[in-house]
Amino acid sequence: MKSISFKNFRCFADFPEFKFGDITILVGGNNAGKSTLLKALILLVDNLRELKTRNESVYNSFWPTFSFDMDHIHQLNLGTYSRAHKLGTKEGITFECVISHFKIAFEVSADDTEVNSPSATIASILIIDTKRNIEFRFSPNAMSIIFNSITRTSSVKQDAPLAYYNELLEKLEAAKENEDIALIASLNEEIEKMERAMQQISVPQQFGDAAIGTVIVAPASDYVNLLIDHDLTIPSNPVAKLLYHWIGYQSFKPGLVEWKIVEDDEVRESILNEPADAYDYSDPYEDNALEIQDGTFTIEEHKANHQFLEDKISVIREIAQELNNALYRLNEFNEVFYIQAHAITQRVLYSIDNRNDYMAQVLHGFVRENIQPGTEPDRFLIKWLPLFGIGLNYRVKSIEGEGYTLEIETKEGVWQHLADLGMGSNQLVTLLMELATLLKVKGNRQYPLVIVEEPEQNLHPKVQSLLAKLFSDLNKERGFKFLIETHSEYLIRHTQVLVSEMNLGEDEIETQNPFKVYYFPEEGVPYDMKYQTNGHFEESFGEGFFDEAGKWSRELIRTKRR
Repeated sequence: MKSISFKNFRCFADFPEFKFGDITILVGGNNAGKSTLLKALILLVDNLRELKTRNESVYNSFWPTFSFDMDHIHQLNLGTYSRAHKLGTKEGITFECVISHFKIAFEVSADDTEVNSPSATIASILIIDTKRNIEFRFSPNAMSIIFNSITRTSSVKQDAPLAYYNELLEKLEAAKENEDIALIASLNEEIEKMERAMQQISVPQQFGDAAIGTVIVAPASDYVNLLIDHDLTIPSNPVAKLLYHWIGYQSFKPGLVEWKIVEDDEVRESILNEPADAYDYSDPYEDNALEIQDGTFTIEEHKANHQFLEDKISVIREIAQELNNALYRLNEFNEVFYIQAHAITQRVLYSIDNRNDYMAQVLHGFVRENIQPGTEPDRFLIKWLPLFGIGLNYRVKSIEGEGYTLEIETKEGVWQHLADLGMGSNQLVTLLMELATLLKVKGNRQYPLVIVEEPEQNLHPKVQSLLAKLFSDLNKERGFKFLIETHSEYLIRHTQVLVSEMNLGEDEIETQNPFKVYYFPEEGVPYDMKYQTNGHFEESFGEGFFDEAGKWSRELIRTKRR
């Protein structure tokens, strides 16, 4: 996943697009919204993996619902729509993300009977293929495709150019009403860029050449028991499966579809209201087979319209499979992995059955992978145990399949139960064993995203700073990506040093620096701190983070002077 944004979810009315780096770090005060971002991300991934549907059959009607009680990655404790919805807001919840070259958005709403339910109605699903610039919209009542065939330039980066162009025109009108001279000039310049780009495309009279803003709208009609070839490979993911509804329309009759085409500022359209059984299906294109209600389109134009869609079926099939593959990667085991903030219980025996003992469950997962001496996960542990000052080696013993003991070899060569070491050592070994387990699970494949919540718990400042090196090495050597929530100034400071040591140029800092730090202020939306080539930040943290130690040092100096 490359980015996420949302509206009306928990404490945020409008959370702007949040782009992930290789190692993304969230910093901010308590209740500033860091956990809200994590919950939105996990909730969206869980629903993308497995939308609950009323009917799973591809050949029958179904419409998915959005669930707030999924827990594939982590128990979010949201439970219902009302608990997830921002208080005092009438509009529904919107989630949007970018995965591979697809932008996917859900609009979720609930009526009075659903607000306390664990699931809610999906009002619409938007899928944009940014590579081909094709936009799909689905709702329980209709579905549409927009073919935006506009030449991309460095100044035209939007995924729906026609919609963006119309948005600019609306903003220009508003700016004129407010007599905002500076904004008018800026908008005129952007509109001219868009128009120059759009002039490179010829606009035909029919759909056959994929005109700018070509829109095809079809009634859902319970998705009409779609006519899909049984030999086709149907996507398994419900979101990707929606695209296959269009394949069924290649053999539908003109009277079942509303067609629109945008030409300049005018919309030409034809809505055929005759009931389906009024048509002569023996040859729907004969002159007497179909009565056009408003006379806007001729039978020949309807032929061209259907031919256009039929020509695009192979493209839609490719898009569906590409989207399915992108979403399938979310379904792989631990594709998104969550390492939560947790309490440590210092025990000699870790019982398999104790679900409340986090370390016991981590250790059980580690043993279940049958990690052998000399393998990469084993070498990883032996490397980092001494670097963190924990010990030289480790050994796990199974107790009759009921539990385990874990011992650490100290620098003096003595084997000691982990429980007899400090809380910080227990915390670190838990983290290291989870990461080692992921190394075994993923094998030679790169790991996309590990969410780590407050890894600095119980750790000495020197050890906290070393966490930056741990995450950096795993990213560089194995492609692990991290989303880290932290309050550790030491971890952040060390990332700054690591960035400065990269000796990156101005044109390299954005693309080759793996770190991104977002600060969550007490009020407002989070912002990117933006590393400079020397490791310093362009932006400033809010009060109470970097400035806190300095504030008390100055107070101590004043006290001494008195």
